[in-house]
Amino acid sequence: MPELPEVETFRRQLDPLLLNQKIKALHVQELGMRMLMPADPIAFNNEIRGRSITAVSRKGKFLILLLDQELSILIHLRMSGRLIVTDNELIDKHKRLEIEFHSGSRLNFIDIRRFGTFHLLSLSKLSKLGPDLLNDEYDVDALFKTIRKRTVALHKLLLDQSFVSGAGNIYANEALFLSGLSPFRPTNSLSKKELVTLLSSLREIMKKAVSFKGTTLIDKSYKDSLGENGEFSKLLQVYGRKGGLCKKCANPLIKSRLGGRSVYYCSNCQI
Repeated sequence: MPELPEVETFRRQLDPLLLNQKIKALHVQELGMRMLMPADPIAFNNEIRGRSITAVSRKGKFLILLLDQELSILIHLRMSGRLIVTDNELIDKHKRLEIEFHSGSRLNFIDIRRFGTFHLLSLSKLSKLGPDLLNDEYDVDALFKTIRKRTVALHKLLLDQSFVSGAGNIYANEALFLSGLSPFRPTNSLSKKELVTLLSSLREIMKKAVSFKGTTLIDKSYKDSLGENGEFSKLLQVYGRKGGLCKKCANPLIKSRLGGRSVYYCSNCQI
């Protein structure tokens, strides 16, 4: 968390508030120092000061603030990052840094677990990411050629952002269930038709989750920039439902571990 739907929610909420804002200064709290890439806050501040935000974009799980003169701030929210725009200074013990604008407003980065990062770079650095699950068109033949060479489990493939970008553990589990595919199935066992079904399921899940502003789980670690929960949690078919009944066949759902991650599935419906 957050995955594509949560980051896209932030993008849509922040875009009208940040567009054309001119940066006055970057303010970093002591515990936010390591979040900057490059790590020197003075150098970071010098690079962005005086520049304007020309667009608020996204690629996979990354939020991108495009600045003038072909520079960008790439924000990775990781597990608990959250962005809030305020008219005045925000006092919050979990605030790690803020970007102050000449208009007086501020973009605040709140991160309880301190895993989030801000990268200053050109967009060419994102070239290693696979097609975005919401915006980009897929080259099915190229993706099929890729999976024929790989033996990893399907669940692990979906978490690989160089294959397709945007899915994390929640939506990988949901898409595999919707596709009727086992998370443990070797990637190279898929037919082209099954790959198309999986990609279609991923896109369907992402679009629906965005419309519900993402997923807030029981730990409440995700809230959008307005402080509201994501309501897609009410539509989850398998994730977090260990022992619950499959909504297709009524068999008990199973929770297992794969590559250090929790996987939820129906052993009857997913083959």
